[in-house]
Amino acid sequence: MTGNPNFNPGSQPQVAALLYDQLGLPITEAGRATGYEVLQELLLRSNHPALKIMEKRRAVGHVQSDLTSYRNSADKHGGQLRTIWHLTGAVTGRLRSGKGKEGTEAGVLNFQNLASTATLQGKLLQSILISDPRWREALDE
Repeated sequence: MTGNPNFNPGSQPQVAALLYDQLGLPITEAGRATGYEVLQELLLRSNHPALKIMEKRRAVGHVQSDLTSYRNSADKHGGQLRTIWHLTGAVTGRLRSGKGKEGTEAGVLNFQNLASTATLQGKLLQSILISDPRWREALDE
């Protein structure tokens, strides 16, 4: 797509050069931005296949990052993912999880920000996160 074997899709300057210089896509009100919202706007305007590839590449990158965190947590906790659920929720009233007050718990994940299932990365992550089939037994104790 770029002709550059060293192209880094995570580099904002390289992505901007591809979109605006090489492909000639219109510069938005945000300028030569390459954020999610801008890519969505450009996709709606032009429906260019490069933007679809970029969207999928970013989704896969998010999943890879999340999976690395999950693997690190599982490695530190005997194959299980761990978090700390806080008794007080967030300001919005939802549950809150993550590291403890000191932030020193190794391998503890923040589950409150799992990707929405409306996104590609959310669908991929949902397919690998399966509850323990014995979860109901905890209710009987």
